[in-house]
Amino acid sequence: MKTTKTKNDRTKMKTELTTIWKSDQLQKLRECLTRGREAFVQAGELVVQAIESGGLTLDELREATGIPTDVLAQLERIGRKQLNPHLMLADFPAARPLMRLPLSEQDRLMKEPVEFFVIKDGEVDKMNLPVATMTAPQVRQVFARNYVRPLAEQRSWLESQSEPVVKATLRRDVPYEITRRHTVIIGGNEFTVAELLRIAAMAQD
Repeated sequence: MKTTKTKNDRTKMKTELTTIWKSDQLQKLRECLTRGREAFVQAGELVVQAIESGGLTLDELREATGIPTDVLAQLERIGRKQLNPHLMLADFPAARPLMRLPLSEQDRLMKEPVEFFVIKDGEVDKMNLPVATMTAPQVRQVFARNYVRPLAEQRSWLESQSEPVVKATLRRDVPYEITRRHTVIIGGNEFTVAELLRIAAMAQD
């Protein structure tokens, strides 16, 4: 009985808190998003306040504001100083791996070019590339899961990607067969699923 009462009290309290935030802070949060990128820091701070002082969850904020949960989650990271606000609307290929880095690295790489390993005319060389100009293949070479690969590691990564790939001239009418070993036979050539995915990825680069 006491548990039910406590739960009802919490529900009532949340309803009252949501009403307060709706009438003031949540309206400011909506206005921040309409003013553009420069307001993301303020919007992020309001999200953190709503969570910590208002006791609201991201789902409850979504219901109250109509802002998607994933956007609120990014704003929370900005408010907690975990995400550079300039990455909020960034659409270049390096933006997503940048978001996984610590804020200090995000800030540095948004200002400084990144070192890129390259072999030019048979000679080892390096380039300095702004992250906003990097292509998808360059991003895969430079960024690991949560750090930037140094030049030596980039070279090792490139060498690991240069394994020979079985080449075959295929006609659209060539039948295929899926074997019990989870491989696919096309035109007499046997491929693993990983090899097929790698070929498809190379075709899209």
